[in-house]
Amino acid sequence: MAQPILTLTIPEIGPSANEFYAGMHPYVRKRIANQWHTLLLWIVKDLHIKPITVYPLIADFRIHFGKDRRCYDSDNCAPSAKLVLDGLVRARVLKGDSPRYVASTHLTPVRGNGKSFIELTLSPVEDAA
Repeated sequence: MAQPILTLTIPEIGPSANEFYAGMHPYVRKRIANQWHTLLLWIVKDLHIKPITVYPLIADFRIHFGKDRRCYDSDNCAPSAKLVLDGLVRARVLKGDSPRYVASTHLTPVRGNGKSFIELTLSPVEDAA
């Protein structure tokens, strides 16, 4: 298995896909996206994260649901991944989030007892040779 290029902890989780797309006004959705992009920018600056130059990547998301949150189905975790990847693109850590740069995204919901947070691991795609 390839060595991770970046492991990052984000101290929040995003809304469920049901909540984010089914019943949310587009302006509210945009405001939430902007808040997440700003959060990622501050995390990147605080941790002095440099731009990634090795592509394509596998994005492995482990979404931890604390005792105060109901655990989502894995497909309902998609907004968290989208908000984080878009934030990393805006912070210029990633060149993009298209398949050329992020070949696959894995979403794993985890039931926990503490606080809710996201663990992201970015690893290069291994050659099939």
